[in-house]
Amino acid sequence: MLTYGQIKVGDEVVLKKSIDCKVTSIEVVPCKKRGNKVIVLGKDLATGAEIRDVKPEGREVFKVGSKQAKSQKKKTVATKVKSAADYDMTKGSAGAAETVPIRAGEVKKGSFLVMKGHPCKVIEVSISKTGKHGHAKANIFGLDVFTGKKYNEISPTSHNMTAPTMFRDEWQLTDLSHEGTMTLMNENGDTREDLDLPKDTSGNLSELGQQISDKLSSLPDGKGLYCVVLKAMGNEQVVDFSVRENTN
Repeated sequence: MLTYGQIKVGDEVVLKKSIDCKVTSIEVVPCKKRGNKVIVLGKDLATGAEIRDVKPEGREVFKVGSKQAKSQKKKTVATKVKSAADYDMTKGSAGAAETVPIRAGEVKKGSFLVMKGHPCKVIEVSISKTGKHGHAKANIFGLDVFTGKKYNEISPTSHNMTAPTMFRDEWQLTDLSHEGTMTLMNENGDTREDLDLPKDTSGNLSELGQQISDKLSSLPDGKGLYCVVLKAMGNEQVVDFSVRENTN
């Protein structure tokens, strides 16, 4: 077992997302508050793709083929399966359509549906009995994934409706302006400043937005605040957060 501060060029280690890499370059970036960070560049041993990883120098890393590395990969696979089941979403949006068709009779509670032009999570579905004209109807209720507003749609079960393609990503909140603009950083060290704290329909901070602000101001040393960013139909917003060990 190594730490990021002990990695050398030529080492074969397991970097982010449990990818086996051969290290080609190392750079140490001094950080006053939380210790130095190490930028590691390497090549995926399976595909030859370039890999970039940024972690604190004291963070543990395992050599390719070690027992710890194998255990780490098993945990990563289990986490990915759980994430897909919990969110039914895709990470990343390159080349993906914003919506896909779905038959009204196939819509279920917990799925996502475009309702009155808004991406919604379905909270209730009831199917009427077939009438004299031979069409059963689906009566669907859902909540806007960004505002929480409730919508209702009624459609023959045989007709097509539209489901939004949901994209979920996670970013660490590193700074917050007085206006509520967030500075977010991903696992690659890339940053963005194009999202504000969640607000309600009146333009004031929502309950979630206030919780995030309060939590960041009282964050213990060694902990990071990680925001779940949801993207659907051209809109993006933080919809959840967690506090855990700092990984960047």
